Amino acid sequence: MLEDRRYFTLIHRVIHWGIALTMLFILLTVLLRMGWMEKNGMAEVLTTSPQLEAYDISQEDAVKAAKSIRGNMFQWHLYAGYLMGVLLMARLAYTYSQGIFYKGPFNRKPACVKSSRPGCISYSTPASPCRS
Repeated sequence: MLEDRRYFTLIHRVIHWGIALTMLFILLTVLLRMGWMEKNGMAEVLTTSPQLEAYDISQEDAVKAAKSIRGNMFQWHLYAGYLMGVLLMARLAYTYSQGIFYKGPFNRKPACVKSSRPGCISYSTPASPCRS
């Protein structure tokens, strides 16, 4: 039977996956902006589209329309960046209050354990009873 090895709390895992998904969304908006939604490429599609042949769209107007379409995507990119900052600050605050959940690679002796969770290492302060 497999034993339950959940070293990380639910809050820690939610913050971790929130950061990962937010990073993927930011990357998606960058790749879309540089590739498929590049302003000159979108302007060319607007000017050569068979559905829009009845309308006389100049290159300048097509570029302006492409920029306005990309503007909403850039706003979502900014919002995702703000969310990333909030999630990183939450992770730092949570890690500071709960301790590090893994043993550092340079620690030879075991660190002071703050709680009963396995592998949880607390930050040592000068006033901490864990200081030796």
